[in-house]
Amino acid sequence: MVRMRAALAVVHRQLSGQTGHCSKAALRCWSRSRRARRGARYARRGRWPARRWCVITRLRGEAHRHRREIQQLRVENEILREPAQPLIHHAPARERFAFIDRLRDWFSVKRLCRVTITDRGSFYGWARAQVRRNKRAYDEQELTVRIVEIHTAHPAYGAERIT
Repeated sequence: MVRMRAALAVVHRQLSGQTGHCSKAALRCWSRSRRARRGARYARRGRWPARRWCVITRLRGEAHRHRREIQQLRVENEILREPAQPLIHHAPARERFAFIDRLRDWFSVKRLCRVTITDRGSFYGWARAQVRRNKRAYDEQELTVRIVEIHTAHPAYGAERIT
C-alpha cells in the first residue's frame, strides 16, 4: 500500500509536469484505467482475469466493513455483560439513564443508548433535569432540618405554625 501511494505520488508529479496541472480526480481516473489495462494484460497472458481486480477490491472493502462491525459488536457485548441485561427489558427509564450516566466516561452516550434501547434526547433531558433534582433535594433536606429545630424548640407548634 505504501509503495502504491509512493508510485502514485511520482506519477502525479510526472503528469503535473507534462500537463502543467493535474487534479486528484484526473489522477484517480488515470490510475483506475491503468489498473484495468494491467488486469487485461494479465488476463491475456492467462494469469489474472480482467474483472478480478474489481472483485478483489470490492471484497476487501466488504471485509474491512465487517471487521469494523465485529469490533463494534464486541465493544457492545462488553457493555452488555450481566449488569446490563435486566436493565434493557425490565428497568424503568430513570434506572437506564443512571446506568448510562455511570458509564459515560468509558463509552460514548450514543453507543450506551443504542445498547440499552434508550432515546438519546430523553437521556440528555434527564441529565439536564438532574441538576434541578439535586438542588430540590438539598433544599428539602435543609427545610427538614429547620422544621426539626423548630419542633424541638416549640413542641406545641403544629404544622400550620411551623410552615
